[in-house]
Amino acid sequence: MADKLAMPGDVWGKTLELSRLNSSTTPSTVKRSALVRLSLKPEPVERHPAVDRIFPWPATERDIAQIAPGTRETIKGMVNGVSMWPLLLTGEPGTGKTCAALCLADRVPGAWYLCVPHFCSRLTQAQFQGLDWSHEGRGGTWRAHDIWSMISKSPLVVLDEIGTRDKVSDAHYDAVKEVIDCRHCKPLICVSNLSLKELGRLYDGRIMSRLGAGTVLEIEGEDRRLA
Repeated sequence: MADKLAMPGDVWGKTLELSRLNSSTTPSTVKRSALVRLSLKPEPVERHPAVDRIFPWPATERDIAQIAPGTRETIKGMVNGVSMWPLLLTGEPGTGKTCAALCLADRVPGAWYLCVPHFCSRLTQAQFQGLDWSHEGRGGTWRAHDIWSMISKSPLVVLDEIGTRDKVSDAHYDAVKEVIDCRHCKPLICVSNLSLKELGRLYDGRIMSRLGAGTVLEIEGEDRRLA
């Protein structure tokens, strides 16, 4: 009877052997899964009024010609599915990070723009009161699970102003991490004035690891707002 029972050490040994056999294929499989092409329209598309009223986009003047050539090439790689998502845009204030993200999002039907402080406030409201919406005679109330479902299904999400506070509350941390997690292997642009390492110090290693697993681009230059 004892011969028919697998010893724990034998099971562990077989597990290790299988792990070695699969180790050469697992990393490439994970990387390929994050290479996602993005479908664009040649001109800016109309946004959904109900979503735009609750999660408004900034009235930032933007033009693709304003984007630095290196940044344009990086975004081209993301769109063509040859660079890995998420895309983290870092750099000093006013260097055109949000402008670049919005120039892309403007041309993606159903894209979402989320400003972290505003998003956290709206998410709390959705959890406790609900967010009322109406459009062309239709309406309803969005709860937190509705918001997360739409964020997950969106073709592209822009998460802006990450790390604008010296301290991060539990609710703030959870909201940012949940957006990143639910956009795993899906097009996501994160925008911050902080570097990847600085984001790791403000949040933690898990946030830094998730963002660093994609494409990180530091945008340099002078503050355009002061020009």
